[in-house]
Amino acid sequence: RCSAELARTSDTPGLLDRFLNLPIPRTYVYGEHTPGLEPLIDTLRRHGIRTRMIRGAGHSMMVERPDAFAEVLREHLSPKGG
Repeated sequence: RCSAELARTSDTPGLLDRFLNLPIPRTYVYGEHTPGLEPLIDTLRRHGIRTRMIRGAGHSMMVERPDAFAEVLREHLSPKGG
C-alpha cells in the first residue's frame, strides 16, 4: 500500500511546482548514480534551490552512504544551512 501511494504521489501533476514554491529553505539530495536527473537538477538550480549529490550512491543514498546523507541533513538543518 505504501509503495502504491508513493508511486501515485510521484506521478501527481504539479508536484515539482509545489516543491519549487514551498516557502521554506529546500535542499534537493540525490545519489551520484541516479540516472536522468540532469534536467531536474538544472531546473532546481535555476530556481535557487540548493542541490547536493551523495557521491558513490544511487537512489537509495540513505542506505548506501548513511554518513554522507546524515551530513547533508545536518548542514541543511543547521542555523546557517538551507
